[in-house]
Amino acid sequence: SVSSTCTRTCSAERSPNTISGSAARKAEASVALARARIAAAEAAAEQAEAALARARVDLDKTVLRAPIAGTVLRINARPGEYAQPGAAEPLIVFGDLSALHVRVQVDETDGPRLVPGAEARGFLRGDGTRSAPLAFVRLEPLARPKRFLSNAPGERVDTRVVEAIYRLASDALPVQIGQMLDVFIAAAPRGPALAAR
Repeated sequence: SVSSTCTRTCSAERSPNTISGSAARKAEASVALARARIAAAEAAAEQAEAALARARVDLDKTVLRAPIAGTVLRINARPGEYAQPGAAEPLIVFGDLSALHVRVQVDETDGPRLVPGAEARGFLRGDGTRSAPLAFVRLEPLARPKRFLSNAPGERVDTRVVEAIYRLASDALPVQIGQMLDVFIAAAPRGPALAAR
C-alpha cells in the first residue's frame, strides 16, 4: 500500500537531530548520573579540604612557640615521648640571655642589714681573683627555706633566706647559666643590741 510505504519512508527521512523517546530517556538518565557524580566529587573535595585544614591545625599544635625571643637551654623530652601535663620537671628550659640575673640568698639573720640598692660583687667559685660588679634589681618579698648550702663550717641549714636579685653583665664573667657565684653585698652596719625587757 502507498500509505504504509510513505510512513516508512517518512520515518526514515526525519531530521538527524531527532531521537526516539527511549533514547531521550536514556540520555536524560546519563546526564542526571553525570550531575550526581559531579556533586559527589565536589562533596568529596570539600571533605578533603576540611580534613586538610584539620590536619594543619593538628600539626600546628605540635609546634612550640616561645612568647619571647630567647635561647633553649635544655630539652627534657624526646620525639615520641609521652609528655605528662603538670610534670615536676619542665619539658623545655628556655631563657633570655641578653641580661643575666643572680639570685642571692641572704640568711634571715642578715636580712635586716640588707639594704635595697646596695652595691654587690660576684666572684667565680674557686677563683677569688675574677669578679664583676652586680647591679641591684629587686628584693623578693617572700622569705623561703634555704635551698643552697655553702658547706661552710657552722652553716645553719634550718633557716630561711631572703632573696635579692642582681643583674650581671653578660660579658663580665665567663659563667654558665645555673652556675653558682660567691656574692658579697655592702651591708648596713649592725645596730645596737635590743635591750632585754
